[in-house]
Amino acid sequence: MDRLNVAAAGVTASAIGAFWYGAFAKQWIKASGVDPNKIGEGHPPLPYAVSLLGAMAASAMMKRVLGLCRISDPVQGMKMGLQVGAFVVLPWITNNILYGGKDRNLIWIDGGYPIVALGAVGYVLNFLG
Repeated sequence: MDRLNVAAAGVTASAIGAFWYGAFAKQWIKASGVDPNKIGEGHPPLPYAVSLLGAMAASAMMKRVLGLCRISDPVQGMKMGLQVGAFVVLPWITNNILYGGKDRNLIWIDGGYPIVALGAVGYVLNFLG
């Protein structure tokens, strides 16, 4: 059952990513410098597959963290996920963006997604048990 819970949490994180980047598409395109005319032209499936696998791996690690911290309540799981996103993932994304000389607006677009997604992962994992 744990594997199904982790898979469900990973799918949830991926779905949030689709919504997130859909909602911030215009801002992301502008900040990332992607040519809007080339979006959708032969976009390979590899990034989507890697993203889903990454979400599954992050969900499995969150399951472990929640277990080690003895957090079983969904709201507490969500809070832990939000904290991991904000205080572990966001700083690395910020470094990558700043050292890469990229538009600083990407910090909130690319950095906001894992905060929200990991919060949802923590909730889903504990809600499903």
